[in-house]
Amino acid sequence: MEVRPFRLGDYAGATRLMEKALSEVCYTETLEAFARQLSWDSRLVLVALEGEDVIGLVIGTIDHEVGYCYRLAVEPSRRREGIGSALVS
Repeated sequence: MEVRPFRLGDYAGATRLMEKALSEVCYTETLEAFARQLSWDSRLVLVALEGEDVIGLVIGTIDHEVGYCYRLAVEPSRRREGIGSALVS
C-alpha cells in the first residue's frame, strides 16, 4: 500500500470510493467539500493506493490555523487493515 498526496488522475477512483464507502447524504456533502478543498489546497487530500486502485482517502482542512480531518473513507472490504490509520498518521 502506498499513501501519497492526491493527484488529478485519482479523481475517478476517489469519487468511486466515496460513493461506495459513505452514506448517500454524506457522499453528496463530501463531494462539495472535496472540490472546495482541491481548489484551496490539494496537499491536504491524501490517497491510499493498492496498485492503481484508490482504497482509502482522507480530506483534511485548516480552520483558524488548526488542522482537522474532515472526512476519512476506506474501501469497505479493506476496513480493519490499518488503511485509515496510515492515512491519518
